[in-house]
Amino acid sequence: MTIVVSLFIKFTNSLSESSTLILLRHGESAWNRINTFTGWADVSLTKPHGENQAAMAGTMLLQSGLKVDIAHTSSLQRAHETLRLALKNANYPHQVPVQKSWKLNERNYGMLTGLHKVDVKERLGEEMGSTFRRNCDATPILMNNVHPLYDHIYDRDRYAELSDSEFDRLPKGESLADCQERVVAYYDDVISPELKEGKTVLIAAHNNALRALMMHIDSCDPRGGAMKAEIPKAIPIVYKLDRDSLESLMPIKANGFSAEFLGVEIKRDAASESAASERDATGPSSHWVDSRTGDFFTQESLNNGLEIKLDQVISVDEIHREMKRMGIREETVPYLTDGSNTSPSHSRARAISLANFSTGLSKLGSTLYEKPLKTTKT
Repeated sequence: MTIVVSLFIKFTNSLSESSTLILLRHGESAWNRINTFTGWADVSLTKPHGENQAAMAGTMLLQSGLKVDIAHTSSLQRAHETLRLALKNANYPHQVPVQKSWKLNERNYGMLTGLHKVDVKERLGEEMGSTFRRNCDATPILMNNVHPLYDHIYDRDRYAELSDSEFDRLPKGESLADCQERVVAYYDDVISPELKEGKTVLIAAHNNALRALMMHIDSCDPRGGAMKAEIPKAIPIVYKLDRDSLESLMPIKANGFSAEFLGVEIKRDAASESAASERDATGPSSHWVDSRTGDFFTQESLNNGLEIKLDQVISVDEIHREMKRMGIREETVPYLTDGSNTSPSHSRARAISLANFSTGLSKLGSTLYEKPLKTTKT
């Protein structure tokens, strides 16, 4: 009995000396809905579904009693919108200061940006498509000005806080490891000191960026199964951390992470395994179920009207170079063997004009904020 009481007192004391970190992935975006590689494309939340998800996240924060002291977000509007709506619905009596940084952006998918995920997998084959998407160290073909969204993605005004030399060094494509490196660096340099002061910090960001941070906090193997985990949209994810070491004070759960997912039941069962296998042939993993709707967060919709096609932005020469780098055999790449590719170079890519892509671009940055989000740029 004495040992039990001693352990309880120790645990209670540890909570009193803890800090709270809240992670929040943005609500459904226009390109989440059509199952497209989004990356650094500045798409908005869907109306009303994505915006409602973000607002509900704020209600969940309110109901949980969590009080945010400071918030951080990326340079992309889907994260800004989610943060603004969440903070509004959390109904805090104080204004929460917000700091923005490109280092919290989603993974940069390079020339895959704007391509349909299923189309990429079908055209490049299972091995190359899965390697680009899920291999920790695989870098996609780097973005260049052939891509119709190049000027949109590298909009100088969006990164006005950066010097010219810093802007020129922005990545043109990233592996999952590259994404994790810059996210963790920002966490260590900027967010960790705030947590060590006992502040409650909210980060509104993106799937790959938040998963990378969670893997860092929970010391997950960067090349293990956690790298394939999907972070649920607009669900507050709460860590209790030791103020000195910033190690999690919570036990590891079935999904491999120690954090609490508010309003979400974490489970592994036959239905979720089946959904995982159908979605990703690399094998099943833990998935999250919305306790409000019963929906699996791994389900993705298809898009039949995507305007950017793989052979319009990626050349045969680039495919051959990637095959050699990855050690992939040509016969496994339908793009090279099914006769559908007619573009030996980028000559066709310029045929996609910004005018023809106006429908897609109208979704990228057209959302008007009810109230401008005040940020401190770093």
